[in-house]
Formats: sequence, C-alpha cells, structure tokens
Amino acid sequence: MSNDYDENEATIAIEGKEIQLTYQENRVCSLLFTKKLISREKMIDVLYLNGSIKKDLDALNAVISRLRKKLLGTSIKIKAIRRLGYKLLS
Repeated sequence: MSNDYDENEATIAIEGKEIQLTYQENRVCSLLFTKKLISREKMIDVLYLNGSIKKDLDALNAVISRLRKKLLGTSIKIKAIRRLGYKLLS
C-alpha cells in the first residue's frame, strides 16, 4: 500500500492527503494495518467493553462507516468479508 499510517499521530498520509483520525478510528486502523483480516469479534474485544453486543456492533459499524467516508477518493478501501471480518484493500 502506498500510504503512511502513523498510530502515534493518529493520521494516514496517502496520495498527498493527510487524514486525521479520531481515537476510535485510530484504534480500528491499528488493527487493520497490522492484520490481513480481522474478525468483528476480535475488533470488539479490543475496542469495547460495553458488555452489550448490539451496542458494540453498532459502535463498530459507525466507526467503520466514518473511516470509509474519510478514505473515499483514495486507493484504500475497507472490505467486509462476510462471516469473517474486515481487511484493508489497496
């Protein structure tokens, strides 16, 4: 991938564009950029301790949706793999 993800600065520099990430978006990216495929369950285990699966799934879906919007127009996509999880594509 032709990008530079900086977990400490919570940014992705891609194709001359710098994308600032929120705290939760940064946590999701730290998982996606280090794994080829990561399950929703693993993401929820790492990100949330709410105790409510429905609320945690809704929160994760919202973060993924915001990230996808921020990545529009770049070569990076977040792909949902049915029943398996998410992975980054370039």
